[in-house]
Amino acid sequence: MKTVRSLIHRLRGLFRKEQLDRDMSDELAAHLEMHIADNVRAGMSPEEARRAALMQLGGMEQTKESMRERRSVPLLETVLHDVRFGLRMLRKSPGFTAVAVLTLALGIGANVAIFTLISGLILRPLPYPQPDRVVQVDRQMKEGPYYGMSLMEFRVYQRQNQTFECLAAYDMLGSGLSLHTGAEPKLIQSRRVSADFFRAIGIVPPMGRDFTAEDDRPGAAPVVILSYRIWKSLLNGNPAVIGQTVRMSGENYTVIGITSPNFAFAHEAEAWVPLRTAEDPGDHASAFHVIGRLRPGVGYQFASEDLGAVQQHIRRDYPGVIEPNQLGVLVTLYQDRVVGDVRPLLLLLAAAVSCVLLIACSNIANLQLARAVNRRKEIAIRTALGVTRTRLLRQLLTESTLLSLAGGACGLLLSHWCVRLFLALPSGLPRVREIAIDVRVLLFTLAISVLTGLVFGAAPALQLGRLNPADVLRESGSASVSTRWLQGFLVSSEIFLATILLLGAGLLLSSFAKLLRVDPGFDASHVLTLKTSFVGPSFASEARVDAVVRKAVAHLQAVPGVQAVAAATMLPTEPSVQLPFELPSLPAAERPAPDSEVQWRAISPAYFEVMGIPVLQGRSFSEGDAAAGAPVVVVNQAFLRTYLSQESTIGQQVLIGRQEGPDFADKSREIVGVVADTREIGLNEPASPTAFIPLAQVPDRLVVLLNRLMPMSWLIRVSGEPLAFRQEVHEEFLAADRDLVTSNPRPLAEVLSTSLAQQRMQTGLLGLFSAAALLLGAIGLYGVLAYSVGERKREIGIRMALGAKRGQILGLVIAHGLRLTLTGLVLGTLCGLALARFMRNLLFGTSATDPLTLAIVSGVLMLVAVAACWIPARRATRVDPMIALRYE
Repeated sequence: MKTVRSLIHRLRGLFRKEQLDRDMSDELAAHLEMHIADNVRAGMSPEEARRAALMQLGGMEQTKESMRERRSVPLLETVLHDVRFGLRMLRKSPGFTAVAVLTLALGIGANVAIFTLISGLILRPLPYPQPDRVVQVDRQMKEGPYYGMSLMEFRVYQRQNQTFECLAAYDMLGSGLSLHTGAEPKLIQSRRVSADFFRAIGIVPPMGRDFTAEDDRPGAAPVVILSYRIWKSLLNGNPAVIGQTVRMSGENYTVIGITSPNFAFAHEAEAWVPLRTAEDPGDHASAFHVIGRLRPGVGYQFASEDLGAVQQHIRRDYPGVIEPNQLGVLVTLYQDRVVGDVRPLLLLLAAAVSCVLLIACSNIANLQLARAVNRRKEIAIRTALGVTRTRLLRQLLTESTLLSLAGGACGLLLSHWCVRLFLALPSGLPRVREIAIDVRVLLFTLAISVLTGLVFGAAPALQLGRLNPADVLRESGSASVSTRWLQGFLVSSEIFLATILLLGAGLLLSSFAKLLRVDPGFDASHVLTLKTSFVGPSFASEARVDAVVRKAVAHLQAVPGVQAVAAATMLPTEPSVQLPFELPSLPAAERPAPDSEVQWRAISPAYFEVMGIPVLQGRSFSEGDAAAGAPVVVVNQAFLRTYLSQESTIGQQVLIGRQEGPDFADKSREIVGVVADTREIGLNEPASPTAFIPLAQVPDRLVVLLNRLMPMSWLIRVSGEPLAFRQEVHEEFLAADRDLVTSNPRPLAEVLSTSLAQQRMQTGLLGLFSAAALLLGAIGLYGVLAYSVGERKREIGIRMALGAKRGQILGLVIAHGLRLTLTGLVLGTLCGLALARFMRNLLFGTSATDPLTLAIVSGVLMLVAVAACWIPARRATRVDPMIALRYE
């Protein structure tokens, strides 16, 4: 016992240097003396007992902490002490801390970035007063919601409803207005709206006044409300402009208001003008969206029933306005209408980043389990000194939470960079300008950081909390069987989650690759596209529009490098016009169903040449297909396959638009040609039956309506880079007509690429998260095997001493790693195939159980697993038996 007393004497001296109270030193000495005596009686040699006691010298701070706790130190002081001690422990292991923080930054940063998107798009309310009362009103058809309404139907709902403070209509696209403020006019985005538009949103212009019912009457003087940006940039921010007139698209508009700087509406616009359109019971065109502000306390279902009752009155009083297959009226929160299409995508990405974070947690838990082996004796001595299990768990969880908070801070910085990068790329998402890191995101980061620290710190803390001090100090520093089992389970869980993510990413990647290989049916290379507006009294007839189009084409064809020029009502993949049609020359039994519709396009003669669309039967249009010529139409193969036979196409009569009302009523047209199919709606949609008519033969009433609804699209085939011609093209348009202001010049290839922006984003993000998951899984597998090799060094040395070959040792380690990998791979594959069914709506041309994707994912995982196993396995083969057998 002399050795014991000498040791106690040395410890007392050390504690006096630390200025601890004498009663604490005596209590500590008593505990140490009893503990060392117990170890000696348990069979430990004096040297082993001394070595165990000396370990306590490294736990000086823990001992002081234990003594202070026993003296009833206030809780806040104890927590602050836990934090200080945790920081010191992390500082003592810089390598572990750096790896853990970087791993957590990756997992937490991905979650924060996606939550920032969810917060900006879904959780953040629209910037309107009481946004829960702003709703979208749509028609409920047998096939589902139809996002559009006729003006006549809207007006009746507006007058007869009992549940809305106000209802407002606005056109779907907006043609644009050319604003003349200097030497050269500018084309600005515009929307035609009813008088109650701003009141329905809840934001009236802070400068000037709002629209009145008088402004919206047919024949009223033109007035306009301009955006703050246009007022500042084009009108020099002059307050005196209120009440003055500006020249726009050939008319004098009185400026009556300016919006606030932060005013935003989901449909971008820079100028708002009243509809000034008379009611027409014969007009059935679904050309307007309708929004409304509910009365306080009115629910969506009650509002739908109210408008449904009004609809019955419309059926009775205005026959034909309500379509036969219209079931009712659908009233939904306007914000849901804005972001509804992106919810499945955001939920998919949220699930993906959650998996990445779980994998990161598993990795850190494994690292802490390995690190816990070296802290077992420290924890055992603290327990022997009287530290309660609760106090011990709190200290260990404090350390893991500090680690997680550091990872969360780095993850927040990483997510900021990711969000900035995301905003710089085309995504096809609404409300992207409102995506920002705000208080909600900061609170989420704090919450997920704390929760993450508790999750990955729980397993090591519970393992250490169950230690028996006497058992620990008698055994060597190797891990227990339960610890090894838990480490293997965590690695298999990482592979399981990584497999699910890789399967999802593989399916999306396969789908996107097939989308990129889709033949659109036209040649998009070397084609410049742009828009012009034909709004105004100078474009009120087809003869005038045709004359301007011909003059502009002549000017453009004179530009060196321009090969062909065409105009069209819209570009491929853009929102289109669908009209009902009839085939009156067919026998009654062979005619299409009454509700059959066709994609409608009005084009100039060179359209098929510019687009490279082959004519398969008959002919295309020529300059002779003018207003005075015979009415003609060209259809595509999909129209022929769906409604006509191969032999009877040319010469058939087609009557388009009659059911939509007088604005769309057209003459019977003769089919003079059949062209190849094109993907008019989108690359992920099959070719639809399409009818092309000459631009010069559009009826005047339809010309005026289309000019108000949408800009004219131009396609210019050039010999070089399309954007290199934009300035010359712009000048030639102005030379043809001062009101032909161009906007949005883009190569046609970019138009196609933009139509795939959302698919590209979802594939890229899920692929990135899957790669991160795979990397973390590989690191986790490598870490466990490397630690296992260190733990089993003595066993490996004995095997080699008994004659085991290096190849056998190599196979032993790799087999252990592959067992863990295969367990996660099999379970992940089964779960991934079950979950893939929910991705069907996101896939194109790819089955949710695609065997090729499954094979590639499995192969990649196994290759990565073998690579992760190889380095520890090679290290095991270099074990020197003589050194290993001396290893303690």
